[in-house]
Order: sequence, then C-alpha cells, then structure tokens
Amino acid sequence: MKNNAFAEIVSTYKKVIPLNNGDGSRVLINHNRLLRSYEGAVGIKTGYTKKSGRCLVSCATRNGVTLICVTLNAPNDWQDHKTLLDYGFTQYESVALATPKSYTVRLNTINGDKSSFLAQNNNGLTVTLKKNNSCISVAYEANRLISPPVRKGECVGQLVFYNNGEKIGALPLYATENVEPIRYKKTIFERIFG
Repeated sequence: MKNNAFAEIVSTYKKVIPLNNGDGSRVLINHNRLLRSYEGAVGIKTGYTKKSGRCLVSCATRNGVTLICVTLNAPNDWQDHKTLLDYGFTQYESVALATPKSYTVRLNTINGDKSSFLAQNNNGLTVTLKKNNSCISVAYEANRLISPPVRKGECVGQLVFYNNGEKIGALPLYATENVEPIRYKKTIFERIFG
C-alpha cells in the first residue's frame, strides 16, 4: 500500500477504459464490496482457491491509522473483516512524534571556528501505537565532538524515539549552519613550544 500506483488501483471501485482507439469502452468493477460498505476502506483484493476457500485482503484508514486484514477460508469474510477492522481501530491510534523543525540539538565541535552548532529535524514522524500503552522518550545520536567542516543541511546525527524502551522510529538531524575548521598560522610544535 506504500506503492502509490498499487494503492490507487486497489482502492478504485469502478474504471472505464477505452477500447480500439475510442471505438468502445469497457467497464471494470472491483469485487471488493468493502470499498462501498465500510468507512475508510481503501482496498485490497478478493480471491478464491479450492484449497484456501474464500480469501480476502482488506485495508482501511481512519484518523491516521491504516490497518490491513487477511483471512483465508472465511465463509463470512465481509463481516469478519468489518469486525476485525473495527476492533483494530479501537486498539490503535496515530501518534505524532515530531513535526518538521520541532527538535533542536546543540552539538559540540573540535577545532572549529565555533565551539558548537545547532542541528534540527527537517521532517515529521507519525507512528501507529497501541492506545493507552505509550511511554514515549527521545534521544539523539551524534558524535560527541564533530570535526569541521560542517555544511548547513549536512546530516550530523539522528533523533531516536522509543516507546516503553523499544525503538519505534528515527529522524535524521541536519546542521542549521556552517562550521569551518580553524586555520592555524603556526605549526603544532610552534603552538606547543612557542
């Protein structure tokens, strides 16, 4: 469903396609009745084989939560999917962990024309989590001392998000400014012994 072309195809209920350079048309109807009868349904595929019986893969989105349900050999698959999806939507929620530029971190440099610089997340991050079971924490990962040159927009680390100690996502951190290396006029021996 992350493939936009696929998602568009499986969520389309009806499509008219031209035949013979416009001399006629053909109407294609999607057999997935959930597209018409279930709020938020966006696909996916019906099927049947002798060994597995009635098969259905469904997908629905509500309030930022996307669920996929799969059943094999389910004689009442339409109702089963409605029930399973309804249950899933009561159990999970969409949680925004970050919006663009919502986190700013000061990172230290070594031998730079600045002793530190700022880095930010350029993107947002939203995840799906079990309701009432969230204990979100965030940490940043970057070198303790960063050697210049550092260019504005350069990835210099990452934010890591945890739920109850388990990693649930990460975002890159980008430098918001340039840091140039210090150009010493003396050699290291002249600086030490001079």
